Amino acid sequence: MNLRPLLVTSILVILALLASFLPIQHAAAQSSGITFLVNNTADVADHTINGICSAGFVTGGPCTLRAAVMEAVAQVLTKNVTIKIPEGSYSLTIPPGYYNISPREGDLNIAPAASNFQVHITASNLAGDRPEINAGSLTDRIFEIGPSAKVKLTHLNLMNGVAEYAINANRKGGGIFNAGYLELENVVLFNNVARCAADNPYCTPMGGAIANAGSIFIRDSRITLNQAGFGSAIYSSGTGIVDIQRSLIFSNPHSFSAIYIQDKNILRITNSSISNNPGSSGSGQNLYVYCCADVHINSSTFVHRGSGSNIALGGPYVPTPSISIQDSILSSENRNCDDYAVTWVSGGYNIANDGSCTDLTGPGDLLNTDPMISIQPLFFGLDPVHIPLPGSPALNHRPGNCIYDGLPVMADQRGIPRADGRCDTGAFERNFPAYLPAVRR
Repeated sequence: MNLRPLLVTSILVILALLASFLPIQHAAAQSSGITFLVNNTADVADHTINGICSAGFVTGGPCTLRAAVMEAVAQVLTKNVTIKIPEGSYSLTIPPGYYNISPREGDLNIAPAASNFQVHITASNLAGDRPEINAGSLTDRIFEIGPSAKVKLTHLNLMNGVAEYAINANRKGGGIFNAGYLELENVVLFNNVARCAADNPYCTPMGGAIANAGSIFIRDSRITLNQAGFGSAIYSSGTGIVDIQRSLIFSNPHSFSAIYIQDKNILRITNSSISNNPGSSGSGQNLYVYCCADVHINSSTFVHRGSGSNIALGGPYVPTPSISIQDSILSSENRNCDDYAVTWVSGGYNIANDGSCTDLTGPGDLLNTDPMISIQPLFFGLDPVHIPLPGSPALNHRPGNCIYDGLPVMADQRGIPRADGRCDTGAFERNFPAYLPAVRR
């Protein structure tokens, strides 16, 4: 028997199989990614863009946060990039130039060319203290995310950023300016500010913590003690998504609103508390939606102090926004709802302590009803929550589970299970006994 044809055929088959695997192996090598471990707290730029995080030297230098971000912008064109940051304080100290566009100075710029890959900046120890990125030595924000960027920030403190609105530079977002796709998970934004520059004292500063012109997804995070005129916590324009889940937005001073939605965004707020955000003259809103956005509020608590209103929608001569709301608490010292001919769609089981939200006529909706919640924030760890007090109509208000987008909501804003088969209205599920430990994801 002649075995040569069989041998040749077998070799050809093996070669064909190996060739078929080559593109898959190449893609896997691309998408497997690269990780930079920051090992120095100084603010020093990367020496050379060469795939090696090295400040001061071509190779072998310390890997600073700025150096890692600069390398990430180059490497993310072909692969996912992770930057791991140990516990500690990382101060940004290199002043921005006049045009503020160089990655070697000022804020941390993540603005790659078009890429399908992600830059993930995360604490190296998710069980430890959050690393602190502090822009207190600059007059600049902390992060600027470009329109083609996909970025995730995990388990970080972002503090003391500044965006100044000068005559030659309309700058928004004291902590973060995002024009791309951004995820925040277990992030604290603290004491960031958008303000007028000395040469433009009558400006309208926007976005104390965050200015968004893309899409942003906020999970298990806290935004507090940030300042701006419009949107001391969040200012958003454009047509992207603002999605807030299991988060706390509180004590953000403003002259107009804590959250300001300018254009045709989709705004989703679920299992979150928006509370005690003071206006500079005692007025203003927790949430203001100017034009044509789609707003969805689920299992959340809004507490408003002073004059003004909890939620204000629409304005003269602009297309009206739309809003749906369910399983939520609205409590205001003045008014809960102000709108220009906006129709609210109620999914039921909301509680408002006044009668200003006239469209809340769904099943289980209660107007002019005290929700009996703790108005002054109480603390579980460091988390202010508004707890339904004994006898509150919020307790076990909806028969069955809380609902979000047709699906059951299985945990409250702290991650505590909504486990008793009846939905407490608002962001806090009071399972008895009441002294369960808080969980921060």
